[in-house]
Amino acid sequence: MSFWFHASSALAIRLGLVYYGKLQDEQFLVKYTDVDYHVYTDAARHVHEGGSPYDRHTYRYSPLLAYLMLPNLLLSPHFGKALFCLADILCGYLIHRMLRDRHGTKTATRCAWLWLYNPLPIVVSSRGNADSLVALLTLATVWFHQKGQVVKEGFVLGLAIHFKIFPVLYSLPLYLSLSDSKCDWKRALFPPNRKQVKLTLFTVLTFLALFVAFYASYGWDFVHETYLYHVMRRDTRHNFSAFFYLLYLSLPDTPRLLSFVLLLPQAVLVLQSALELYRPATLHLSLFLQTVVFVTFNKVVTSQYFLWYLALLPLVAPRLRLSVLHAAVLVVIWGFAQASWLLPAYFLEFEGRNVYLYVWIESLAFLCANIGVVGKLVKSYHVGDD
Repeated sequence: MSFWFHASSALAIRLGLVYYGKLQDEQFLVKYTDVDYHVYTDAARHVHEGGSPYDRHTYRYSPLLAYLMLPNLLLSPHFGKALFCLADILCGYLIHRMLRDRHGTKTATRCAWLWLYNPLPIVVSSRGNADSLVALLTLATVWFHQKGQVVKEGFVLGLAIHFKIFPVLYSLPLYLSLSDSKCDWKRALFPPNRKQVKLTLFTVLTFLALFVAFYASYGWDFVHETYLYHVMRRDTRHNFSAFFYLLYLSLPDTPRLLSFVLLLPQAVLVLQSALELYRPATLHLSLFLQTVVFVTFNKVVTSQYFLWYLALLPLVAPRLRLSVLHAAVLVVIWGFAQASWLLPAYFLEFEGRNVYLYVWIESLAFLCANIGVVGKLVKSYHVGDD
């Protein structure tokens, strides 16, 4: 069956869940729609009325997202969900196109299944979470990089960084991979060639243009809510992070030394992934590992963050030398570790039980599962000839 058959099926599944979500929201106490979706829509309403999206308490995103949600008010309250579902399918399309060029149509289609039929992005987008847009921008950046269209790559990367801070991590390996040098990363870093200058210039200009425009419109609220809040954020309730319990116990003030210590392993591993794996044959692995490390060792980890690296996993998949059984075992380990965390988290969130210690233990188990699974993926990665 062709890619487009699977893309159509995947879109139908998502839109079907959007419709189901409407029914569940009307009939059940526990709602299907993500609470953030209502935040997006409320922010769009403020914009439509001539105000600021940040007039909506807890809106902590780019104003662009509020603008994209204006059709929720003008056309249908489900427009945003449909948009996120479509972004999901476009992610699958980009995955297919990138892999088809290198590995053939059959392999590309099968790897696209890893995204199109993955339950997590299906549920996240159909519930109305916007992280599929970030995944789309990330994959578009990689696509333009692969096609050698550096100006477009810089524009989309700057837009991605504007939406979420974390894609700035990709700047270094993408920059280094454009080098003419076949030697170590130091010579790839400096002096820059023409392509590297273009990438840097258009990434920075795009980000700064959006920053200046929205700062002029919304002032400090834009800077704080879109960027600084996420840098300083601490979430001690619904959090997969292995560090959440330590931060919970250190409330209300976390010592600066502690914050630095927590940041150090994340920063070292992200940097190492960029410097060691930036060459064409391992670039996709570099981007994937950077994202996994950033999410896994972050102070705040929620389910939506997993989409950031799951979108890159299909790009790595063709080079993994894993049997179907081994791959299934890794999926079960990762899924079970996540599911086992959800039980004490449910008691904490919905029943108010004092189970912080048990949630933390499951967070540590989830951390270990992530390290083990990623370690196995790295060991099974076959570099090939390019």
